[in-house]
Amino acid sequence: MYACTAVAFGPHGLMKSIRGLKYLFASEITPCPASEYLSLIFKKQIYFLYGSAVIGLLTGSVSIHSHYRELDADAGLHAAYAVNLLILLYGAIIAEAILRPLAVKLEKREL
Repeated sequence: MYACTAVAFGPHGLMKSIRGLKYLFASEITPCPASEYLSLIFKKQIYFLYGSAVIGLLTGSVSIHSHYRELDADAGLHAAYAVNLLILLYGAIIAEAILRPLAVKLEKREL
């Protein structure tokens, strides 16, 4: 996620996103163009995170199927897939528990 952020937004965008994590615990944030830009960075990081989780899931699946004969029984195959799904689970937890609430909090809302 951070490598994609550095490529997409440059080193300054990467540092802004790391320093912007402090706003997760802020009670009041005044909407300004900087907070909207930071919200955009966090929204793109959600896409980067899910994309990298899917790539990791596919890579793990290829690895499991290339070593299919070494697995003893179906229990080994199921355990390997369970570990493989952890990549997607961790990505979803980080995206939905940290980044999405932070992006919504920083987004300018006019009612």
